[in-house]
Amino acid sequence: MSLEPSSREQEIAELSEVIRRRPDDAEAYHQRGSVFHRSNENLKALQDYDTAIRLNPRFAVAYRNRAVAYEALGQLDRALADYSAAITYDPQEALAYINRAALYERLGERQKADDDYQTVIRFLSESIEGDSSQGHLFTFRGAAYNFSGQLEKAIADLDVAIRLDPHYSKSYRHRGEVLYKQGRYSEALADLNTALAMDPQNPVILGLRAKVMDHK
Repeated sequence: MSLEPSSREQEIAELSEVIRRRPDDAEAYHQRGSVFHRSNENLKALQDYDTAIRLNPRFAVAYRNRAVAYEALGQLDRALADYSAAITYDPQEALAYINRAALYERLGERQKADDDYQTVIRFLSESIEGDSSQGHLFTFRGAAYNFSGQLEKAIADLDVAIRLDPHYSKSYRHRGEVLYKQGRYSEALADLNTALAMDPQNPVILGLRAKVMDHK
């Protein structure tokens, strides 16, 4: 969720105090970097992610989130390298696969994108077979189905994700995008409005909502 200014400042202050007391706490730097990223302060986010990775060179989630910041800044080669590092250190890092696949598509490397989508769908399906109560697993698989063009499967997964966890903005965001692709604009707008209520400054949701509004 994006943060209101007072909440953002409070969280940064609290994490900065943790860092002052524990300057070797990689997770604290990572969390503060994520706050900066959610506020679109990606240069500050990069500094904290850099420190987190220096303190813990195998910190897969930090590599993935640094890749997202690099991508937001248009540094696509660095983003690709970091997504790959995240997967190296955690071969089950679903979002790294999904984001890397989407980046491969941007770079025109469709086969590599398809390979990543199929890999992440396979291991998420195995995880769901083991425990079907985790809503985020359905969200991630639904996102992979969405980006790989399997829209009906995406809707089915995202419906389950929202039923299991109705407070996760990404599920509404992805379902809104699928509904938009299907031409179901009123339903898409409703989902994106719900996502925005949870994450008001998210540029991806804002961009998708603007596309939907063009068809209203």
